[in-house]
Amino acid sequence: MLPKSPLFVALTGALSAVAAPSALVRSEEPCAKVSSLYQQAVKANVTEPMMVDGGLAHECLQSMPFDAQKGAKFVSELTKYVQFQSTIELLEDPPDGYLSAPTDLLGGMDEVLAKAKSNQFSSHYEFENAILRVLHSANDGHLGATLCSNTIFYFKNLVSLISISSDGVQLPQLYTLDDANVLQKDPKIVSPVVTINGHEAVSYLNQYAESDHLQDPDARYNHLFPSHARYVAQQGLAGTWTFNSGLWPGYESQNLTFANGTSLEVPTLAQVALEDFKYRNGSALWEGICLLQSESASDDTVDSLSKRSDSAGKKTPSMYPKPIMRDEYNTISGYFLEDDEDVAALFVPSFETNKYEGDPLAFANHATDFVKKAVDAGKKKLIIDVSGNPGGNTASGYDLFRVFFPQMEMYTASRIRTHKSVNLIGQALASLTDDTDYYGAEGIALYDLVSPNQTYHFQSWEEYYGPQQVNGANLSHIAANFDFDVISGWETPIRGYGPVKLNDTESPFAPKNILIVTDGYCTSTCTLFTELMTHLGGVKTLAFGGRPQNGPMQAMGGSKGSQVASSALIDAWVEGAKILAEKSAQDEKPLLSLEQRRALNDSAPAVEELPFNLPSLTVNWKNSYLRGNHEIPVQFLYEPADCRLFYTWENYKSPATTWKAATRAWWGNDEQHEYKLKIWTYARVVIFIDVART
Repeated sequence: MLPKSPLFVALTGALSAVAAPSALVRSEEPCAKVSSLYQQAVKANVTEPMMVDGGLAHECLQSMPFDAQKGAKFVSELTKYVQFQSTIELLEDPPDGYLSAPTDLLGGMDEVLAKAKSNQFSSHYEFENAILRVLHSANDGHLGATLCSNTIFYFKNLVSLISISSDGVQLPQLYTLDDANVLQKDPKIVSPVVTINGHEAVSYLNQYAESDHLQDPDARYNHLFPSHARYVAQQGLAGTWTFNSGLWPGYESQNLTFANGTSLEVPTLAQVALEDFKYRNGSALWEGICLLQSESASDDTVDSLSKRSDSAGKKTPSMYPKPIMRDEYNTISGYFLEDDEDVAALFVPSFETNKYEGDPLAFANHATDFVKKAVDAGKKKLIIDVSGNPGGNTASGYDLFRVFFPQMEMYTASRIRTHKSVNLIGQALASLTDDTDYYGAEGIALYDLVSPNQTYHFQSWEEYYGPQQVNGANLSHIAANFDFDVISGWETPIRGYGPVKLNDTESPFAPKNILIVTDGYCTSTCTLFTELMTHLGGVKTLAFGGRPQNGPMQAMGGSKGSQVASSALIDAWVEGAKILAEKSAQDEKPLLSLEQRRALNDSAPAVEELPFNLPSLTVNWKNSYLRGNHEIPVQFLYEPADCRLFYTWENYKSPATTWKAATRAWWGNDEQHEYKLKIWTYARVVIFIDVART
């Protein structure tokens, strides 16, 4: 550890001193203290985000009252959404190779319900965090929620950590980001972090990351630290160590101890996320933010955040070299490597093309144009970097696969979890066509249900629904993720499907000359793309970083589900099912009988029944499966990358250097050079030491 700069000390000291709980008069409400500080900042024309002491903010949240009757009703309705989660049964008893802990989601929700009914929560904040702990226990980025009490403050600290190796092969050590910067200039005056809060640092961080939304522990470990790739994808630079989705870290401060015996106290701070903090006590805060029909914190916050993201997304990322091609919103960019004349790099930090009008088509055109430029320039090899990729528009992922393997027919396989309400919804929506679907029913309506190879269309909802019992769960029959002819169009193209034609029929690169590079943070659509590239295309993968231990690491550490469903989307399905069922009630063959319509009202979630604001909730609606294995979802399959390297400081500072490192690790070069590589294939370690490339 280095002595901190006067500016750093002044900043953290001032932020702590302004509202340190120890300095408070205890008779003063903590929310009133926050309100006073906020109004002082407004009067002083402070334009930066308002920060207060984390302990004070936590006390304010803990002062929000708990209403047992409303709380029980809220949990009951949320559980109706959770039943759409496709992995419930397998999470209780996961197969060998799955690296996260088992969990009982419905049992956990029942426990929260029982505590709510018996009024065992001391505050609304404690109640909502109990719900989040249940959802987070699945380690599934498609399953989660933003609850009202979590939209008020964003907890963070200002001391980023980083895990770096001296050469990409030696096991990495932990440093503060400031110290890592100095390490390259004078390694004698800095020291690695060895303990946090008295516990061995790596073990502590692994445990700290256990509730992260990634299913792979190496990906979770990487996610603790800052990432330029995630920043380009507009997810923010910080890792979960400094900003764990804004959630309370459990401590007012945390102690870092260094190998040289020095230590650093890291205070927890809280950013006020509201446009105006005017609440003088916890009751007023609860009524103003959480009660239904009140002015939710989320609306203004989301609007302001999205405006900042749009602005940031249009800038050329300064930490990357000048691209040959760049999408306006940085969802895709292309580069030619300077020191490796036959190698090109395609950086795809996001598939979130639906956020911007016209971007799915622009994304597709940029990919086509860059690949053509690379081939015309004589490039023989291609790095595809999907580090930090949160997923997004599935059509863009499928279309990008078709850029590289236009002659291959895509095979996608999925199932849903069957239960009473989804069966009734599916029966009612079966009458929809692509032209009459006003309810976002792609993926559940009969018109979109086809076989994995797109050659057979299901003839009835009952034929698709089943159910089949698979690994103790009642699931639907296997089907494609979507009917590609239905979802492909000029606005969201998948070449070769719908009206979109194939312009090229030959692969621009041989599979052996394509390498996918990732940090494990590859989730949702990113995994669908990578699974197609590796399992159908035969492309190999290289993973960077992970826990400081030798051995394999997965390339895809995020959610491998094939479709996410939000509470708003499920609400639309329920509304559509009720409307269509009611309209057909007098028909000779109504879509649903009177008894079924009553059952739908009882079993399906009803947003109007929620007593508290629900800013967002999502579930993994469809499992994804590999060809030849329709029993275990890929979410639970262990899929090690073909090669692994650790990050160096140079890789962090200049992320494009990972492409050079990956190129030399996987393909070598024409110069005399010694390499020490650890290559993992199917969990077997093959160590190449001092290999001379000639």
